[in-house]
Amino acid sequence: MLYRFDRYLLGLMMMVFVVGFCTVFGLYVVIDAFTNVDGFQYGHENDPIVWLLLRMGRYYGIQAFSFFDMTAPLLAAVSLITVVALLHSKRMLYPLFSAGVSIDRIAAPLLAGVVLLLLAVMVNREVVLPRLAYALQLPLGKDAATGVEVEPVYDFATHILLSGRRLFPGQRRILQPEFVLPTELASEVVTLRASEGVYVHSDGRRPGGWVLRDVTPRYGELHLTAAGRAIILPGRTGEDIFVATDVGVDQLYRRDATFRLLSTAELMRRIRNPSTPLTSVRAQVAHLHERLTQPVLILLVGVLGGTIVLRRESRSLIANVSLAIVAVGTAYVAHMAAVQMGRTGLLPVDLAAWSPAVVVAALVAWLYPTVET
Repeated sequence: MLYRFDRYLLGLMMMVFVVGFCTVFGLYVVIDAFTNVDGFQYGHENDPIVWLLLRMGRYYGIQAFSFFDMTAPLLAAVSLITVVALLHSKRMLYPLFSAGVSIDRIAAPLLAGVVLLLLAVMVNREVVLPRLAYALQLPLGKDAATGVEVEPVYDFATHILLSGRRLFPGQRRILQPEFVLPTELASEVVTLRASEGVYVHSDGRRPGGWVLRDVTPRYGELHLTAAGRAIILPGRTGEDIFVATDVGVDQLYRRDATFRLLSTAELMRRIRNPSTPLTSVRAQVAHLHERLTQPVLILLVGVLGGTIVLRRESRSLIANVSLAIVAVGTAYVAHMAAVQMGRTGLLPVDLAAWSPAVVVAALVAWLYPTVET
């Protein structure tokens, strides 16, 4: 049951978070817009200023979801610390202490606020960002009709090299694809060239793969091995060929960054995908551990900052708040550094992801007895 004071603390924390997020995001928009204003005008030099503002509004409206994903967890911890500092500065805690209300009970609505914000981050990450993944990565001045450059990729499961001229992720289409078949699939190395290719997801009866249209050489001209006949299949017409592969659209452009915009279920599916190279798998496993540990770390970091602000032996609230912000920033940077070490193989991925949370938990247990009661 939420009492009036609980609702007051929860509302105060949400207000601090919204003000902080709008301030930081507004600063980002101002700096980025002035820096890249030419990009918004590219190809639209004669359009009125209203259309320029509409394009900028749409672009930054989409970027707001990505910015929320990056900044909201840390801002949630900072908001908790800010509310604790406000309560301490206005002497609102001492009447509660005198009435026998414990610090744990006072902290409950604040921790609930952090959990609510982390749930919002989770919904944004699992539902919203995957739907906006392509739009979030479009260069300034470009739209879905222009497509993106294809980054050739090697399928480690079928040993096929996939490339092409232009990729249209929103349509799951590649322009002028070129697939190089190895000798494991054909009697000799063969390059399949087509006017376009369309990726088709698995439907349970047929594997996922690329439908190559107007392809040369034709299917009847290929000398396939037994393994090749299981992967290279004839299309619905004599001009088409179906290539069964788990290498989809999102692995043909910015594959070192696109996995950050995948849902957790899709990320786990890609990790188990035998077509994915080992270096990419390591980075994706590290990112998965980062997703799992981030909520725990943010909660612990918020509690750590609150305990530093409310230390009994301290005489300066400003010094306490400064030390709490430094502690939060240090813990977050240490977490990012540890995850990066896991990606590069300097540390085991699970150890790199969980060690900062363990250290922060130990600090919380050490400092908790010093909190005012």
